[in-house]
Amino acid sequence: MQNNPHSYHKLEKVKQYINQQIGEIENDERYKRENADVMINAPLALTQIALRERRLVLRKINQIIHDEGVE
Repeated sequence: MQNNPHSYHKLEKVKQYINQQIGEIENDERYKRENADVMINAPLALTQIALRERRLVLRKINQIIHDEGVE
């Protein structure tokens, strides 16, 4: 990461936002439920897939930020 304090601050704010979003997903009852069967409850199944994928992407971005040196 650059040694620019402004850049560090921006990345820190992004990381805080990402952690908040991950927390919201993990606290979502639809995320916590057993996997829905698309043939029985397609809307829930698709929502669960979207939540899991969003969490995965957010965690990947968090890892990239971490690798850049923002703790």
